Amino acid sequence: MMLGLLLAYHQGNAQQSRCGLRISLLTSGPGDALYATWGHSAIRIIDSARYMDLVFNYGTFDYDTPHFYLKLLRGNLMYYLSYEPYDYFREDDREENRQLSEQVLDLNCADKERIYQYLINNYMPDKRYYRYDFLYDNCSTRILGLLYQLLGNRLKFRGKILSQPGMTYRNACNLYLKDKPWTSLGINLMIGMTTDTPAGNRGITFLPDFLEKAVSLATLDGHPLDTTNQVLLQAGTENNQPTPFTPLLIFTALLIFIVTISSGKLPFSAGFQHWTDVILFFLTGLLGWLLLLLWLATEHTQFAWNLNLLWALPSHCLFSVFLDRRNNRVKWYAAITALIGILLIAGWFWIPQQLPVAIIPLILALVIRSSRIFILNHRPAVKPL
Repeated sequence: MMLGLLLAYHQGNAQQSRCGLRISLLTSGPGDALYATWGHSAIRIIDSARYMDLVFNYGTFDYDTPHFYLKLLRGNLMYYLSYEPYDYFREDDREENRQLSEQVLDLNCADKERIYQYLINNYMPDKRYYRYDFLYDNCSTRILGLLYQLLGNRLKFRGKILSQPGMTYRNACNLYLKDKPWTSLGINLMIGMTTDTPAGNRGITFLPDFLEKAVSLATLDGHPLDTTNQVLLQAGTENNQPTPFTPLLIFTALLIFIVTISSGKLPFSAGFQHWTDVILFFLTGLLGWLLLLLWLATEHTQFAWNLNLLWALPSHCLFSVFLDRRNNRVKWYAAITALIGILLIAGWFWIPQQLPVAIIPLILALVIRSSRIFILNHRPAVKPL
């Protein structure tokens, strides 16, 4: 039905002048939901001759897809191009308290027709679906690709999109996570070295705000591409207080506890040490398994080559079972774990992947407990008289 309606609009206008078309870029600001953290881009098309006002959206997915969460996690979830009346799109942003801005594109009649025709063709069932990639193929990169493809070398940029040369994909993502410390930690633990490469002026447009800036700097045939840039919805101010229990605070408290029980100054320190070791190494190992599966068992390129696996070793799960044994395997595993942790801290600024600062106390905790296990295993066993 939706396709039929769209084709009816298109066919009804086939013999009319396309100069009645108005094409603009819509940019939705960040929202509270995780999927809305980095904003959104869409194309608005108004046809004054047919009283049509539609928004074409490359960021659509189907919640009813079989095995939805498994496909989302593995990177196999198909996104698709959809369209809806502008009023519906605007109302969604209003309900989510998101800013909505619009840039009207200064295009000639032929360019408007090409873009409109391109979107009609892209909406066909055999073309509308694509494999989403957060960094390289999303709602924003699709729109810039569309403009490059249809406008060609006539499209140029007057300045640099990036104000900070060398900004990486990771740093660009972190711009939107300053008030979400736990979300920031989780994302920065999961993404690997591939996100620590410079994004560049073209690559940074995977973020809607930077696509908006790119369009504001673009020229077409020597004149500015956008004629107006107006805010259609202003996001209201919210009094969300950031949590005081940040990852750095929690892990520092854990480190202080581990230093204290390792010194033997608490009653029942020996019992605390054993169960602390079991929990610490088992949970760290579980994290390692998650990071390894995200790298090897999914299609997400940003999860590859994750150096957090140097300290979050999956083998820690097995080690947590045998860490109280007195044998060479336990001793040397503990020694290697401690050495890796020390080298990571010593070479923090030279590692080719930016690791979260909040995990430094956690790595130190692993070093302390690994060293303690090595020392206990290195001492000769006391034989009873």
